[in-house]
Amino acid sequence: MSASAWDFQGVPSPPIEDDARGPRSAAPDGDGRTTADGGRAEPASVAGSDDAVARLRRSEASFRALIESSPEGVVVHRDGVIRYANLAFARMLGYDDPAELLGKRAMDLVHPDDRAQVVDRLRVLGGDAATVPFAEERLVRRDGSSPVASIAGGWVHFDGEPMIAAIARDITERRRLDRQMHQAERAAALGALAAGVAHEINNPLTYVILRLDIIASIATRAG
Repeated sequence: MSASAWDFQGVPSPPIEDDARGPRSAAPDGDGRTTADGGRAEPASVAGSDDAVARLRRSEASFRALIESSPEGVVVHRDGVIRYANLAFARMLGYDDPAELLGKRAMDLVHPDDRAQVVDRLRVLGGDAATVPFAEERLVRRDGSSPVASIAGGWVHFDGEPMIAAIARDITERRRLDRQMHQAERAAALGALAAGVAHEINNPLTYVILRLDIIASIATRAG
């Protein structure tokens, strides 16, 4: 080779071609690798790290864009403190601006009677589980009312840190309709029972009334 370079593993790199200005020397970089023009080559480890950071940032940006437009409520918290909430989650709890939720303790938004259940689910996430499935939980709105939500959660990387993200579906109206349907079914069942009882009572009464008519007719003739 008219000029050859050796990387740190001792494997020869491709020969460096001479140009019109004459042969170009190869200068080693910090890792012992060279560039054709004698410049410093960026170490592969650094380039790979930069690529990973760029990919992570793109992934987080895509994740944020997705949850911003999601019709489902999304809240992200770390150490029990809310770090992010989308507009759907804020409106579910009666807030106009998601920023009003930042810094609040996530547990304060859970109905007191359901907090023990939430603590148990957080313990599951604190173990080996990456996610917990949907379960019904009552929340606390700004006005003090308690919507019913179906909530699932799991670990995500958000703003470069591991955090817990929860997806909340407001099922308050569904539960109200379920209660109304249940009450209607009970009323229908009671109506059918009452009709059946009336029928059973009416049959003997009809027999008695007919017999009374016969007795009255006989009595009339005898008189």
